[in-house]
Amino acid sequence: MKKLSKISESIWSDIQDRSAGEVVRDEDKFNPDYVDFGPETTVYWAIDNLEIDGEAKFYFDDVKDYNNNGWRLPTVDEVNQLKWNIRISWYKGCKHLKFDDGYELRLKTNGSGGFHMWTKEINTKFPSSAYAYGFDNSNVFDVTNFNKSINRLFVFLVKDKKITESIWSDIQDRSSGETVRKEDDINHMDIYEFWEYLHNTYISKHPNRDVIDYPMDDAISMPFFMKSDLMMYMLWIEFNDFNSHKIECISLPDVTVSKYDGIEDVFNIEGYSGDEARICVCPKNGSEITNSFAVKVIDYLLDQAVDDRYRMFIKKERS
Repeated sequence: MKKLSKISESIWSDIQDRSAGEVVRDEDKFNPDYVDFGPETTVYWAIDNLEIDGEAKFYFDDVKDYNNNGWRLPTVDEVNQLKWNIRISWYKGCKHLKFDDGYELRLKTNGSGGFHMWTKEINTKFPSSAYAYGFDNSNVFDVTNFNKSINRLFVFLVKDKKITESIWSDIQDRSSGETVRKEDDINHMDIYEFWEYLHNTYISKHPNRDVIDYPMDDAISMPFFMKSDLMMYMLWIEFNDFNSHKIECISLPDVTVSKYDGIEDVFNIEGYSGDEARICVCPKNGSEITNSFAVKVIDYLLDQAVDDRYRMFIKKERS
C-alpha cells in the first residue's frame, strides 16, 4: 500500500481542482438536453435518443445497465407517464416526435417504418424477452416485448427528478391524508394505470392467453367467457379518448342479458351504437361511469357466474 506521502504533488493538485469544480470528470460530462413533461412525471427525458460510436440501435443486454451521470433506460411506468398522442415529422435525418404540449423528442434514424425503444424491465412471463415501447408502421402506440438477444432497438434516456421543496411538501401532504393519491383511488387512475390495476387484479384461466389487452384505440379489452374453444365473448371498457381518461361505455355482448338473470335489476342496459349484438352497461342512478364502476361490473359478472355454465375465462387474483 502506498503511503500518503508518496502521492505526487500533481495528483494532489488535480484532486483539489476537481473538488473545487475546476476539472470536469468524464463521468460528469454527459448532460444532454432534456424535456420535463410536467409535474405528473417523475423523470426528465433526454431530447435525443442514445448514440454510441455512431450506433443508434442496441441489443437489450448491451444497454440494460447503461447509466451515464444518472441517465438510464426508462421503466414501463415512466413510459406510461407520457401521453403518446404525438405527431411524427422528418427533419435532417431525424424523426421528430411532437407532443401536443409543444415538447418533442428526436429519434435519429433514417428508417421510414415503425420504431420501438427498450425499457428497463425484463418481461417476467418470458425471460428471453424485454419490454419495449413505440409505434408500428401505422403509428399505433403500444408497449410490447421483443426478444432481447435478437432485436436491436432505439433507446431514449431518462433521469430522476430532484425532489424540490414543493414536491417534498406534496409528499408530506399525501402522507398526512391531505391529498388523494392516484394509487389510493382507482378513479384517479388514467387509462394506463387502470390497465395495470386490472392486469394485477384479474388473471386468465387459459395458459396461453393474457387476460387484459394493453390499451388500444382508446379502450381496454378483456376476454370474458368462452362461447366455444375458438370464440370468446369480450368486455370492452371504452374511453372518450386517451387524453380525457373518462369512460364512455362498458360494452358486453347482448347475450349477457340472457345468461345473467337479474342483471337489468342491478345495472341500466342500453343499446350500443353501431353494433346491435352488444349492449352498454351503465349505473342505475345515471351517474358517471368510473373506473370503480367498471370493477363493479366485472366483479358482478364473476360473482354471479357458474363455471360449468358460463366457462369463465378470468378469475380474481386477490380480494
